[in-house]
Amino acid sequence: MDATTPTRRSALGILATGPIAVLPALAVMQCSAPADAAIDGALAKAIERYRAAEAAVHKFDLEVHQPAFTKWRAAMERRSDRQTTRTLFTNDGWKPLRVDDDGMVKFARYIITTHRAIDPDHWDAMEELAALADARDADLPKLRAQYRIDELIRASEALGDAADEAEKAVIATRVTSLAELGLKVEFIIAQQAWDHADTAEAIQADIERLAAAGRA
Repeated sequence: MDATTPTRRSALGILATGPIAVLPALAVMQCSAPADAAIDGALAKAIERYRAAEAAVHKFDLEVHQPAFTKWRAAMERRSDRQTTRTLFTNDGWKPLRVDDDGMVKFARYIITTHRAIDPDHWDAMEELAALADARDADLPKLRAQYRIDELIRASEALGDAADEAEKAVIATRVTSLAELGLKVEFIIAQQAWDHADTAEAIQADIERLAAAGRA
């Protein structure tokens, strides 16, 4: 090995004193020490646990969460895809009023409570629209319960939290070799976790331990 090739000890010395910004490039340098050859300890197990937690999130989302939400939204749309049997004269002529026209629903509710006595027959379509909107709104909590939306949201959040904790556990795991440090750095890059609260401190602690061991 010539004078310009970094040894394990010199690489660790650079890492221990250099800025974190250059860590990704430095941490994955190939070193010849046998201690760096195998990666089968706590870090690998922590990464496996994270992968399992992440897979559980995707499986739940694909097989349970998305199908239920698709059915729920379709059911809500069916309740909103209604119109009055009576018509009202507008700029477009006589036409029925639609429940999914939020602006018209709001206007109809205002009219029937403040101007109903002016021309009762003229506002029949608005009164019907308000009744259809009230029926739709009353059904929404029932549909939410029918499709277990709140329960699914809680389950999805719990799985996501478990994956987040598993990711943090990987970053917090103490490495025992430069190869493991490289593996952790690759994980952090893949997860775009450089800006997470404890990432820099955990990596710096790893570097300092390895550098101290390399100089021993």
